[in-house]
Order: sequence, then C-alpha cells, then structure tokens
Amino acid sequence: SGLAGPLLAILLAKRGYYVDLFEKRADLRLERVPAGRSINLALSHRWIEALKSASVFEMVEPLLIPMKGRMIHQKNGELDFQPYSMNAEEYINSVSRGALNKILMTRAEESGKVQIYFNHSLSKIDESTNELVFKNGIRKLISDHIIGADGAGSVIRSYIDMKVPSPSYADPLG
Repeated sequence: SGLAGPLLAILLAKRGYYVDLFEKRADLRLERVPAGRSINLALSHRWIEALKSASVFEMVEPLLIPMKGRMIHQKNGELDFQPYSMNAEEYINSVSRGALNKILMTRAEESGKVQIYFNHSLSKIDESTNELVFKNGIRKLISDHIIGADGAGSVIRSYIDMKVPSPSYADPLG
C-alpha cells in the first residue's frame, strides 16, 4: 500500500472501480504505529497535481512546509544557501508521511469503493490456486487485476520480473 496505494485507490474509485487495498502495517489512524520512514516527504509539483486530481489537496495544503532550498555548512564555518530553483517563487513542500497517509486512507474509504485490509503483508502469489498469500495466513483469490504500489522490493514486482523476460540485445551485425 504505502502512499501510492491509497492515492491510486482514490483515483480508481473516482472512475467507478472497486478496490481491495492491502497494507502490511496496522491502521495508523487507530493505533500508534512505529514511524518507519520518519523523515518527512518532499512533495513535488507532480505529487501536488496528483493530490488535486484525487480531490485531497485542500486537506493536505495546510500541513505543507515550504522548502525553498538547502543550507550547506562549509568547512570554514560559513553557511551557503542553495535554492532549489532559480525562480524565487518556486519551491518544494515538506509534509508528514503519516499525516498524508491518514488523509489518503480516510478519503479512499470514504469513497465507498475501497476496502483496506490492514496487517496484510504479501508473501507470495500462488499460481496453482490463483491466490495472493499473506504472511498472516490469509489467502485471497485473484479475481481481477493486481497493481503493485508497494515499492521496488515488493513481492509483486519480483513476480512480474520473474514472468517477463528481460530484453535481449542481439548484435545488429549478426
């Protein structure tokens, strides 16, 4: 699930799809969950546009902290401010990952088309039974499409990599 999962679920729900969303952690809205990645997320223009298209930006905007650049500490003790953009009006924004995730999960569920299953860490895809197999022992029949939005080290990505042959680069001269 992560952050991309509920965002995508909201966008799919807006198009009329019903979505089952699996999150490996407990519901952070109900209980204190370890921070994991505690560093705030830097929201780029693309993320902001995605939040606007999901109709949640107005909820996130008050939480944003503008970041206009970085401060470099020189060896001689001097400070050097380096702006992120040549245009003083442009900047990126920092936001709490947890706060953003809570907003996204809540909005996804409010659609009435997204069901979130917490404590569901995917362990494998069982082709013989056409099921997702979770570490908590639950198995879920695959009845439609699966979208992996859980990062580069995900089980889904490994499965796809295993099934899709890597491109061969034949010598064009024979």
